[in-house]
This record gives sequence, C-alpha cells and structure tokens, in this order.
Amino acid sequence: PLKDIIEEIQDLAVNGCVEVTLLGQTVNSYQAPDPECFSVGNPYKDHFAALLWEVNQIKGISRLHFTAPHPLHMSDEVIDAMTLPAHVNYIHLPVQAGDDEILLRMNRRYTAQQFLDVIDRLKARIPDLAIGTDIIVGFCGESSEAFEKTVELYEKVRFDISYTARYSARSGTVAWRAFKDDVSLQEKKRRWNELQEVQERIVFEKNQA
Repeated sequence: PLKDIIEEIQDLAVNGCVEVTLLGQTVNSYQAPDPECFSVGNPYKDHFAALLWEVNQIKGISRLHFTAPHPLHMSDEVIDAMTLPAHVNYIHLPVQAGDDEILLRMNRRYTAQQFLDVIDRLKARIPDLAIGTDIIVGFCGESSEAFEKTVELYEKVRFDISYTARYSARSGTVAWRAFKDDVSLQEKKRRWNELQEVQERIVFEKNQA
C-alpha cells in the first residue's frame, strides 16, 4: 500500500536517512491499492510517477532511485518525475538483448526499436542522464548475427554500465523446458569479453569529459 511506503520512508527520514531506493520487479508498473492516499496536489495520474512525487515531498530525503523498471512501463509521466529534485541522475533499464527474436524467446515483450524509443524519450527529457542495463549473452538460439545486434544497440545507447551475464540454464524455468542451451561456454565467454571491451571504451570516452 502507498500508505505503508510513505510512512516507512517518513520514519527513515526522521532517523537520518537521506537516500531511498524503491525496489521491485517491473517497479514502474506499480499500482497503489489505496490511491486515495495520494496528496490532493499530486500532479501525476501514473501511480509510479505519483509515488516518486510523494517521496520528493518528504523532508530530508535528498536522493531517490528505483530499480528495476520495465521498458514498456516507462511512461512520459515517470520520465518527467525523474527530473524532480531528489532523483539521482541515473536509471538502470534492463534490455537483455538487441535482437528481436531473442527478446521474444526471453518473453521481454518489446522490440529493440521500442527499447531505443524509450532511451530517446529519456535523453530528450534528461540529456545528461546516466544509463545502466543488464545483458545476457549466449541465450538459447543466439546466433552470431543476433549477438552483433546487441553490440550495435549498445553502441547506439552508449550505456554507462552494463551488468553482462553469460546464459546458464536454470532448472524449472520456461527457457530450460523450451529451449536447448546451444551456445558453447567458450563462445559465451568470447561474447562477454567483446561487450566488456565495448563498455570499457565507451566509459573511458565519457570519463574524459
């Protein structure tokens, strides 16, 4: 409930806490079960954007962050709320892959272009925003061409950081049941290293500024 979240943060602030991170799977799809608890003066209709606004009103909270949002729920109101004073200049927005077929296999429900459109809207509103992501290399069925699309997407976005993982099967998951883990460990390591080199080059270039 919204009431519980706000009361917890208020209590933290009273006791000297200055930074809050809102955590959740697809955290930006939050729907308050008690919307009547939003302030009368809250300018947002999107519940997550409205929550960000409410936290910004709590005295003593000077740093606000959230993770991990889903690209499909990055509304214009949420992006606007990220410009409020307490919000840190960073977003962690997992992409996982740059190839549409692999994204479909991962059940991500968006295309690479839809992800890039979200990035464009973020950068248009917050030009110097730092952006992090998650990427999995070597997912079942990922061809060399599919991986290169991930590299291309990385170059387009110029992420500030990527938490890159090599795919490994987890028993009981849909991918474990439906797909064959058909990319060799050696190739997974090669792809990981390639992305790591891209990341280090881009971050080095950014750090010169």
